[in-house]
Amino acid sequence: RRGKAAGRAAGGGRGGRAGNAGPGGGANPGPGANPGRTANPGAGAGANPGPGATASPGANGGRTANPGAGPGARERRPQDLFSLGRMLTSGTSTSTRTFAARSLGNLGKRTAYTFLKQGLHDPEQQVVLSCVRSIGRLKIAQSAGDLSAVFQRGNAEMRRVVMETIGEIDRLQLFRNLILAGLEDADASVRQRALKLFMKLER
Repeated sequence: RRGKAAGRAAGGGRGGRAGNAGPGGGANPGPGANPGRTANPGAGAGANPGPGATASPGANGGRTANPGAGPGARERRPQDLFSLGRMLTSGTSTSTRTFAARSLGNLGKRTAYTFLKQGLHDPEQQVVLSCVRSIGRLKIAQSAGDLSAVFQRGNAEMRRVVMETIGEIDRLQLFRNLILAGLEDADASVRQRALKLFMKLER
């Protein structure tokens, strides 16, 4: 009888209802505990997804971030003839008018000359240079008088660009007087460009 009583005491009482003390002093789970389940350390708020979980690309309410939607996103600029023409003639900043002058040349429409002609009188040289280059890109042959006026009042850089534009238009006979004026220019680089045009003209 004493042996049975000792066995019951070691087994935690009749039926083994009480858990045995673990090596560290904590109670081991009793027979009713599910040995196949372990505590999920990530079950609380902010838990990391389990090994089989993948991040959902639409986790933000199905919305994806738009990198250009912030306050620093660049404003979309117009690309049609009349909007660019208004931008060139009425733009409040030099960069805006320069952009418009360059874009008018890239449109490939000779009707843009209506606006480019006005841009030749812009107070900023950068804008005027862009207008002159666009006139050359569009090959506006009727621009001889306007380019001549720009040549007369412009500095050396402006006069060089005018000579380059004449060469790009490639209707040299229409610009004969302007080429002759370039041959007598005080700037050597302008004279050099005018000489090349003159030699081509006389062939």
